Amino acid sequence: MKSKSGFIQKIAIGVVCVVIFSYTVYHVASIFGEDISTYAAGITTERTALSYNGYLFRDEQLLTSSNTGVVDYKVADGTKVSEGQQVAVVYSESRSKQNRISDLDGQIRILEESIEGMSENTDIVAVRAQNSDTYDAIVKLLAASETGGLSYQAEKLLVGMNRASAISGSGESDANETLEALYAERERIFSESGDGEICETPSNGYFFSGADGCEEYFTMSALKDLTVGSFAELVAYAESAETPEDAYGRLTDSSEWGIVLPIGASDKKYFTAGNTYSALFSENNQTSIPLYLERVIEEGSEVVLLVFSCDRQPENFSFNRCQSVSLTLSTVSGIYVPKSVVVKDDGNKGVYILRGSVVHFRYIEVIYEGSDYYLVAANAEHTEDRTYLRSNDMIILNGKNLFDGRVLD
Repeated sequence: MKSKSGFIQKIAIGVVCVVIFSYTVYHVASIFGEDISTYAAGITTERTALSYNGYLFRDEQLLTSSNTGVVDYKVADGTKVSEGQQVAVVYSESRSKQNRISDLDGQIRILEESIEGMSENTDIVAVRAQNSDTYDAIVKLLAASETGGLSYQAEKLLVGMNRASAISGSGESDANETLEALYAERERIFSESGDGEICETPSNGYFFSGADGCEEYFTMSALKDLTVGSFAELVAYAESAETPEDAYGRLTDSSEWGIVLPIGASDKKYFTAGNTYSALFSENNQTSIPLYLERVIEEGSEVVLLVFSCDRQPENFSFNRCQSVSLTLSTVSGIYVPKSVVVKDDGNKGVYILRGSVVHFRYIEVIYEGSDYYLVAANAEHTEDRTYLRSNDMIILNGKNLFDGRVLD
């Protein structure tokens, strides 16, 4: 019996050894056989904002022509022009093809920008990295349902893709051939559009294409004497106004303009006359402009008018009559951390980072919580037993069996 018992004990010990060995091999494989993904911690700013639709006021002179056909603009919107300068050629026919001309001009602009950025010394890695950033910006706009800046980002991505294609071997010749074809089509449309009238500016000022028929109503004088009632009348007129057939553009002699935002009475508490607010114009490529709140108009109604003024004229800014505006009330900046990578240590939140081949645990101090992410303090003070996350730390996005001090192959 003793001999049999010893035999059984040896077998049991052998089985345990096999299990321990298998367990060890499994965990070694899991520790050193997995792919670890990381990203550099960076600062993100979260805005608290309110959005409204507003109407622009500006002193503008309507420019007209005896022709009412398609227009060949010679200067870009916002160009400072002098008296007698040629700004457009207006043809007698084919006004219906104006949208096609605009499309052609956009494609020509993209290709010309692409060609300008092509050279033997262009870094393909840098171009691809920029394209990736632009793509990420488009994804974020779509995720936030913010379509205003999509056209700008899409053009930027097309320019980058053209540059990357040329650098990687497609060459510059394809772009030049396409550009020639676009110019040829553009010229053909104008040659088939009847007689052209050369249009010159009557005075010095800033030139803008197009018109909406409201230029003589939404003036700075009307803004000065504005009431809730008069504003309602102006909005009603704007909604039914039609562009004069003979109008091809407008001219303003000043960079000053105003915008009126009608808000609900309950939102009035967020705004104070005399303060400047950062305004994001979503339909203008997400352009950010500081607006000065001149006054708040309330006349006992449910509608309150915020009257803003501005003296800036950003490049490529479209002064459309009705604009969507997002006013920033407050901001908070911190390191962006996905909730999926956060772990707890004794009830305190932290993340694992990779420095060289060594895993380290870093505490985080949450200052803002989003739906699936945190913003954490970028300068939380280290203590003797706590080291906090810093910008540019390489946060580990995945991995099993992570612990402070683990060495990765």
